Amino acid sequence: MPFDLSAYAMDAAFVRSVVLRAALFDRFAAEFLAIHPGGLCITLGAGLCTRRSRLGAAVAAGSRWLNIDLPDAIGLRAQHMARGEGETDLACSILDDAWLDAAGLPGERPVLAMLEGVCPYLPQAPLEALLCRLAGRFEHGATPCTVVLDHVHPVLARQPMAVGGMRLPVVSGFEDAVQIARLHPSMRVLSEDHIYAQFSEQHRLFEAAFQAATGAWPYAVVRLALGPQDDA
Repeated sequence: MPFDLSAYAMDAAFVRSVVLRAALFDRFAAEFLAIHPGGLCITLGAGLCTRRSRLGAAVAAGSRWLNIDLPDAIGLRAQHMARGEGETDLACSILDDAWLDAAGLPGERPVLAMLEGVCPYLPQAPLEALLCRLAGRFEHGATPCTVVLDHVHPVLARQPMAVGGMRLPVVSGFEDAVQIARLHPSMRVLSEDHIYAQFSEQHRLFEAAFQAATGAWPYAVVRLALGPQDDA
């Protein structure tokens, strides 16, 4: 790989955060496919995500996977990762409507859209517009869509953040899942998981202090449903 990732690898809390977050996203994907074995799983800002191969037997033969990212990232996937059955890569900005059309949304397949480690790095207004456009596609249709994303609190988005001495360009945040759901009338909250305290003892202490000061959580993984109420 043309990158030096040693600084990230030496940060135990960062590594643990990535693993715990990925495990939670994996669980949600497996649960989705158990209910919708012919579903379409879309990874927005896919990078080198290996979720499909990690799930293994949990992935139904009839499911489809679409990985979306900028051309350079998709180029790396093509060089270093073999596509699985039913898996497709799309070089496109996730802030561009083109991916919604390329994915054929809404189609006949139930959809799981995942933004793992993506939202904090997108500017607030374009991020909210992206979520609204996706929700709009399922507002009146009969096909259900589930969205899983993680976010930081806006207070943290305004603070400098770094891992292994490298700055993280965090620029956006939400107060909680309810704030996200208010972006569009077709959105409703399915779950909100708070795993920040599990990253390290320092993270646990920070979360407690943050809650005492603000009454809010610093970080959350949120699952949202789009579309008909009876498909939640």
